[in-house]
Amino acid sequence: MAKPLIKRFLFHSVLSIIIFYFLARILFSAGGKLFLAELAFLAGAAFIFTVFVVLYFLTRWGERVIFFFYLVNLANLVFLGYIQQRMHLLILLTALIGFVFSLIRKERKEELQPKQENVISDVLPEAESIPKETEKPIKTAPVIKEEFKPGKFVASQNSTYYHQPKCDWAKKINRKRRVWFYSKEEAEEKGYKQHNCK
Repeated sequence: MAKPLIKRFLFHSVLSIIIFYFLARILFSAGGKLFLAELAFLAGAAFIFTVFVVLYFLTRWGERVIFFFYLVNLANLVFLGYIQQRMHLLILLTALIGFVFSLIRKERKEELQPKQENVISDVLPEAESIPKETEKPIKTAPVIKEEFKPGKFVASQNSTYYHQPKCDWAKKINRKRRVWFYSKEEAEEKGYKQHNCK
């Protein structure tokens, strides 16, 4: 895992622990219906934080969940300020700092780095095994460039439809997941259906 992700996770975790500490103090100093309301809020906030911990390293949703966590805490603090006629400045400041930092989203490095593909080895995998000869100036006819297509139809391993290579949907299929067919019959034998490409 990348170190910036761990640092952001630890930063949000420390801020959340501070918020939970002060919310617990407010909870035990409250009485009556306010106690029940804050108890329910604290349970909900703990659930949101648990979802954040689970999703942070797995998906990008962890950043959205922590944003929602701080937003809900700010709304709760405004509610408490209105009910108790006093503001809890330290917890409000902590929630504001967390809210601002949750707005700042850094792109993950794995998604930013484009995958480099060796085009020559994709087209001619045996090109690496051909021994190089000494170059002799030979006059030849002009080179005709030919586009290499492994088949007439393409499908994704994750899909149930096959396309013609010029179809926009076919161009969106990841190279690693492409399955090529020489005929419609071959594609239909494998369980793929024809897509209406435009």
